[in-house]
Amino acid sequence: MGLMQIPRRVDYGLRAVIYLSVRDPRKCCPITEIAKQYGVPKKFLAKIIQDLVRCGLIKKSKRGAWRGYTLARSPEQISFYDVIAALEGPIAVNAWDAASKYSGHSNKQLQSTRRNRQSLRSGNQRS
Repeated sequence: MGLMQIPRRVDYGLRAVIYLSVRDPRKCCPITEIAKQYGVPKKFLAKIIQDLVRCGLIKKSKRGAWRGYTLARSPEQISFYDVIAALEGPIAVNAWDAASKYSGHSNKQLQSTRRNRQSLRSGNQRS
């Protein structure tokens, strides 16, 4: 199976959110600092951060000596999915229709697959 490739803007958006998540939430971070840290073009990063601000993941401080950006909520409340959806739109998983004559799977097999997924999820939560 090949590696999944994500768009560069998602990569940079994730990096920005991760960078802000390990900083003091009371101190704003300028775009130039994030851009230098990751070697990202400042103008491109500014557009990405604007989208993250619009979606409520990052907040912008007022202009002045303390201008910059911080996370709009705690890092624990922001997932990779939130960042990806903010930059690329809602994510849809390709799903097949078990009842379709093309799938070759019975309803019984589908139910078994669902039970396995649920047990995997509950097993991961215990770890």
